[in-house]
Amino acid sequence: GGPHHILLLYQGKTTSNIAWIGGFDLAACYWFVTLTGMTQPEERTRLTYVTDTYCVWCWAFGEALREFATKNAHRLTVEVLPAGMLVGERVQPVGEKVRVLETAERVTELTGAQFGEGFRAAVRDGRTVLDSTFPAVAFQALLEQDPERGLDIAHALQKAWYMNGLDWHGDATMAAVASELGLNVEQAVDAFPDPAML
Repeated sequence: GGPHHILLLYQGKTTSNIAWIGGFDLAACYWFVTLTGMTQPEERTRLTYVTDTYCVWCWAFGEALREFATKNAHRLTVEVLPAGMLVGERVQPVGEKVRVLETAERVTELTGAQFGEGFRAAVRDGRTVLDSTFPAVAFQALLEQDPERGLDIAHALQKAWYMNGLDWHGDATMAAVASELGLNVEQAVDAFPDPAML
């Protein structure tokens, strides 16, 4: 057959013959890759991961997904695409969102995912405006420096919020994330436009 493609969504379903892998069902992903004959050495399956920096469930299973991708690197190529979960009318200060900390606690109970004190402090303060546009632009700018590290970059963006509570309205967060990833900070900051222009 032709090339194979798996689409992994941060939430929701697909309605075609593309596999739906929701929640934490990475075992289903492995099953799909293994049992449908997608193991020929000359043909690697392309997995498209649509994620969002502010998607709490993406943060929750991010480590498992990176581990899965590493173990199956010989049979998978992973493309990461930033989603627009919080854009337009959905952009709002975190203080106006309901039950953010309660949801984080529930996610920890279900998955073991951790949330940092910086995140909790930012939520309690309530002033940080959550807009998926900024981290999506940051993702593309960082990916230009290292196109093979899409999952690592997406994880670092989510960590900046869910562990450290950093605000993307300015260069400081971009600089911190680029530094953590070992990328060129000056180049990353230069590629990140003034939020007022977005």
